[in-house]
Amino acid sequence: MEKARVYYNFLMNYPFIKNSPNSFFSSKKLLIIAIFISLIQILFSNVQARNIELVLSLANECFQSREKQVCLNAIEKAEESQLFNGFQGNYSCQTRLLGLESKLIMVILNNHKTPSYESTFNDVKAFCDQSF
Repeated sequence: MEKARVYYNFLMNYPFIKNSPNSFFSSKKLLIIAIFISLIQILFSNVQARNIELVLSLANECFQSREKQVCLNAIEKAEESQLFNGFQGNYSCQTRLLGLESKLIMVILNNHKTPSYESTFNDVKAFCDQSF
């Protein structure tokens, strides 16, 4: 309870709250902030969808060509995307991307014998193209 009182007093001493406590947190400003945050979230979901398409395209190129540099590029993009999804709490997508990364690593190490990547692609598409 004491921490809450200290925090409240700390906030009330800021000029933008002290001079007019209701104007900063007015309903119109909160509505504008909520709309702005929603637009940013929509923008990031569109960027994420394009990023997943890029990851899958690079991974497909890796599986077809088996060139080390192409596979490394695919791993790099998959890693970026899985970190982003983990940060966003989309653990189902993150897990599928980690699985894709492991298959890409197996291609680099020449341990990938069968072309079993189609199910991995389908899983990535299913779990990563969702809006969360």
